[in-house]
Amino acid sequence: MNVIKKEAKSFLGQIAKSNETAYLVLLSLYVAVFAMLEVGWKRTVETPTDLIRGAMLGLIMWGAALYLVYVIAEWKKLWNNLPRLIIVAVAILGLTFWFSRIMTTNLYGVVFDIFFCLMACGKNYKKILTCTGTVALVCLIIAGLGLPLGYTLDVMKPENIHPGHSLGIAYPNTWGFLCFYVLMIVWYLYFRRKKVITFILFGVTAVFMYFYICCRTVALLTIFFPFATVVVDWLENKADEKAVQGATGSVLLKVVRWIVIIMPFLMLGVMLLLSLNLEWVHAHFYYTWFHNLAMRFVVGGLFLRQHGVAFIGNVLQTNVLQFVRVNNEFIEVKILDSSFATYLLMRGILWITYTLAWLCVGMWKAIKKRDFAIPFLSAIILVFAMVERPGLEMWFNFIMLYPLAKVASKPGTERVLEFDDEEASDETGLEVSESSQEAASGKE
Repeated sequence: MNVIKKEAKSFLGQIAKSNETAYLVLLSLYVAVFAMLEVGWKRTVETPTDLIRGAMLGLIMWGAALYLVYVIAEWKKLWNNLPRLIIVAVAILGLTFWFSRIMTTNLYGVVFDIFFCLMACGKNYKKILTCTGTVALVCLIIAGLGLPLGYTLDVMKPENIHPGHSLGIAYPNTWGFLCFYVLMIVWYLYFRRKKVITFILFGVTAVFMYFYICCRTVALLTIFFPFATVVVDWLENKADEKAVQGATGSVLLKVVRWIVIIMPFLMLGVMLLLSLNLEWVHAHFYYTWFHNLAMRFVVGGLFLRQHGVAFIGNVLQTNVLQFVRVNNEFIEVKILDSSFATYLLMRGILWITYTLAWLCVGMWKAIKKRDFAIPFLSAIILVFAMVERPGLEMWFNFIMLYPLAKVASKPGTERVLEFDDEEASDETGLEVSESSQEAASGKE
């Protein structure tokens, strides 16, 4: 076990030394493919996007394979051992060729998730979020500019008085969540201690979403966001004060901490409880203002009952129009929207367990670094995952890149936050805190 732990630590250390720019380029391409070509423009762009999508996925796939070959060659010093280098390169490229033949299945997304999550080790988290947020924002702008030029279509969804506009994205809801995703990244990176700017930015966006995009769910979430950030700011200040004072915290705080850490699995439990009691949800919420929300759980429960849950997933169509009977009433089922239900059905218990466990590691690291914004943002994204398809995908859920990334301190707390007193280095053992370095130099 010690040998495995030592090798794993050595491998992560080598990943941390690998080229950060190459990783960010591959990640940006991946986000662009899924944020727009897969989820957004695929149903609205007038010219086919399958060719572009396939070419970009191929470029990412072979680029990731070469990146991995380079990391392993550096790790085991294979440059002077040509036979072993050739064996490693042929093995990885052979696996990549085999992998390219299953690119039409649901498996490739998981493999990319694993690659980008592990290769984030030692990379600057601020640069990762800047890249993903910038790519998503640029793609949204291009989709909007494509409307008057005729390259993208404005799919309009009637909602009471105000019709919802998609602005070149597949649906108004998708546009709303992509925009909110960018706003969350901008807030985390730049506006965490600037409450006035946060209120103005999210307030104006919420009004635009409500009256033009007509995306009420995301608009309400956008209005709620600045008020909740005040609580997050207060919690982080209190945590920093306790860290300075050396307080360990009460039993209640420890219980709350573990509840936050296992929050992803708790969310899965809530989703299953509501989905499998679909008759109750349908009876109490279907004819109310929560109709659209309730349908996500109803449809998820119907698919789970019909297809069951496999260990490594099923290959099935989730967008086939059908009618099912609930509470002696036939309702129309168009598509499986819930990300939790989709993962359970199409990727199985193994991969949803991996995804949620990885998020739990992120919560654990965030709590240790007193970075309460990460659990806060994760809760929002996980609620979104209950009702929309992309919620658990790595390209949308940027929290998945947090566990192994090199995380900078919060604004204004650089001296306190960077590392806990309990640890002299971060989780990968790759970096020593400033205070430890200064203490060492002082002793010298």
